[in-house]
Amino acid sequence: MFRKLFEQPAERKPGRDYASDNLRFLLIFVVVFAHLLEIAAPFPNKGEIYRQIYSFHMPAFLFLFGYFVKPAPRTTLFHWVLPYMVWQTLYCLFSTHILDNAVPLQYTTPYWLLWYMLVCIFYQLLTPMYELGRGYGQLVTLLAVFALALYAGYDNKIDYLMSLSRFFVFQPWYVLGYFCRKHAVDEKFSRPKLRHVPVYLVSAALVCVSVCLLKHLNVPDYFLYGSTSYASTQCSVWLRLLSLLIAFSWIAFLFLTLRVFMNRKLFLITMIGQNTLPIFLLHGFAVRGIRNYFPSLTDTPWKVLLLTCVLLAVLGNRVMKTAVDLIGLTWLKRFAKPSEEKRSTD
Repeated sequence: MFRKLFEQPAERKPGRDYASDNLRFLLIFVVVFAHLLEIAAPFPNKGEIYRQIYSFHMPAFLFLFGYFVKPAPRTTLFHWVLPYMVWQTLYCLFSTHILDNAVPLQYTTPYWLLWYMLVCIFYQLLTPMYELGRGYGQLVTLLAVFALALYAGYDNKIDYLMSLSRFFVFQPWYVLGYFCRKHAVDEKFSRPKLRHVPVYLVSAALVCVSVCLLKHLNVPDYFLYGSTSYASTQCSVWLRLLSLLIAFSWIAFLFLTLRVFMNRKLFLITMIGQNTLPIFLLHGFAVRGIRNYFPSLTDTPWKVLLLTCVLLAVLGNRVMKTAVDLIGLTWLKRFAKPSEEKRSTD
């Protein structure tokens, strides 16, 4: 019976990776929850929960992005560059005219959460360079981007401008995801089998160790943002190396374990996981507005949790995705000259 339990095929609709949709739901949930924690009233273990989330949520998101990306000039332009400029404009105007917090309108320093869009643009543009290596060349490339992530912390000039610090610090996760896709890692773990059990157990153990390490180490919250140098955070390269290892343990656990056992359509969860972009782009307005005008909505942990669920339900649907596409000018792609090879990015 135990063997049959592990060798039965996953409940899966052909052509759709429900596991990744469900993982995206988990990741966007903790993204919104963490941003609400930033403005929430103090409560026990608030800082610890916040640090645990920041130790893995953006590395895991970038890993998934790299895993499914299929770079093409038209896709990068209409799905990323134009939307970045539109949302950067809207966030700057919102902050200046609605929140009375003057923010200059410019496009070289992303507004708060929009750093993610800018680094994704850079990663897609650099993807042909990542592909230069074959076999051991990919291993060298991966080691090189990890080394750059460590070295970037020594340069005080690399900071928020063009999100350069985050570009280097988070680049390994995009490259790792991209290489895992090229080697079809998902096919090797598409069905739970007895021989995979040690991998699942080791990945779960590494996460437990990572949680304990982060709990007992004095890691400043802002160090996990990856946006500033070692000197400005008074941290060392060894702490950056440890943070990379912690993120890797979480990615291994989520991708190799949960994605296998959650590879089925789940009520609401899968739908929201398929529509994470509108949540990501729109929840920032809600968080900033709540902080300025409705702080009582986040004065208890239960309110923060409930508000997170409400924002995901309201923003994570096809209607909001269509609205985001219209606002971000993604629809202009249909009027552009199509490329010879039709490609798209999820």
